[in-house]
Amino acid sequence: MFKIKLILMLLALGVAGGGFMYVKNLQANLAISEANNLVLEGGIEEQKKLMAQQAKDFEAQKKVFEATQKKNAQLEKDLKFVKNRFNKTNADGKIRDLGDLADSRPLTVERILNNDFNNQIRCNEIAQGSPLTEEEKAVKLKTEPGYNTMCPASANPNYKEAQ
Repeated sequence: MFKIKLILMLLALGVAGGGFMYVKNLQANLAISEANNLVLEGGIEEQKKLMAQQAKDFEAQKKVFEATQKKNAQLEKDLKFVKNRFNKTNADGKIRDLGDLADSRPLTVERILNNDFNNQIRCNEIAQGSPLTEEEKAVKLKTEPGYNTMCPASANPNYKEAQ
C-alpha cells in the first residue's frame, strides 16, 4: 500500500512538474511572440513611412515631368519656327533664294546671318537653363532691342505676336 501511495505521489509530482514545465514553456513562447510582434509593428511603421516618401517622390517626379513636357512643347514650337523661317516668298510671289540675295547684297546677308547665329546661340543658352536678361523680358515688339528672331517665344516671354 505504501508503494502504491508512493507511486501515486511520484506520479502526481511528475504530472505537476510536467505541467509546471509546460506552463514555463508557454510563457517563454509568449514572450518570444510578443517580441516578434513588436518587431513586426516597427516594420509596419517603417513601411508606412516608406510609402509616404514614395508618394512624395512620385509627385515630385510628376511635376518635373510636366515641366519637361511644357519645355519640350516650347522647344518644338521654336524648332518649327526656325524650320519655316527661310521658306518665305518675296513680294513677287517667288520663293526667296538666299543664294541670289547673298550674291546681290553680301554684307546685308552676312549681317543678318551673324545676328541670327548670335540669336541661335542665345536660344541654346536659354534652352539649357540660362536666365533671361531684363532686356529680353521687357520686349513687347519686334522692333525693340533684345528681340530674338530665332526663338521669340522662349527668349521674349512678354512678346505677343499680332493675330
